[in-house]
Amino acid sequence: MSSLIFELNADCINVATDTLATLPDGSPAVFSTKAMYLPHLRMIVAGTGVAGIMGKWVQQMNDRMVLSGILNVAFHAPTNLRKIWANTKAEDGLAEDRTVTIYHLGISEENETFGFRSRSTNNFCSEPLQYGWGVKPECKFPEGETDLKRGIKTMMVQQRDIQANKPKNERIYIGGECMIWHLTRKNCVSFKAFEFSDHRDQRTQALKNL
Repeated sequence: MSSLIFELNADCINVATDTLATLPDGSPAVFSTKAMYLPHLRMIVAGTGVAGIMGKWVQQMNDRMVLSGILNVAFHAPTNLRKIWANTKAEDGLAEDRTVTIYHLGISEENETFGFRSRSTNNFCSEPLQYGWGVKPECKFPEGETDLKRGIKTMMVQQRDIQANKPKNERIYIGGECMIWHLTRKNCVSFKAFEFSDHRDQRTQALKNL
């Protein structure tokens, strides 16, 4: 997966992703939702790295587990994600250098905002996230910007510009549309913030690659 931008603070949580998924050579494959909201857990789950792991984990939490909230998820995530990862690596023959990180951001059982990440490079241990901005790949939040939608657009475009200057075999591909989730203690709203100027060209290429 490609772009992930999130903000975790005491009052709310904001998550933004692009929608482009690519083939190993970087050409467009499909367009997908890269973060999902689980209302009964008041939690947003997002992923970077190998595609499909986040979806399997969300499906398992939703269909085959009894969970009380994000703190309970943090307890159960390591064991279950290790199994999902091992099975996927065996079934798909993933290269040893492939990685995945799953982010969990939500309102806890104590009605406080909380977030943690689970990295394959750290055996999927639940690592608490601090308040503030988190980005992947690298970029900077524009100082003085007060408009969330405009600020995230600036950051995501900057991410893409940085990646475009890297060798193709090291590049993270970002594109399609930018989707934002805004989570508070009362509700969660999701919306399209913008689409990249080459979205239509990428979609045409994805159809050719089918």
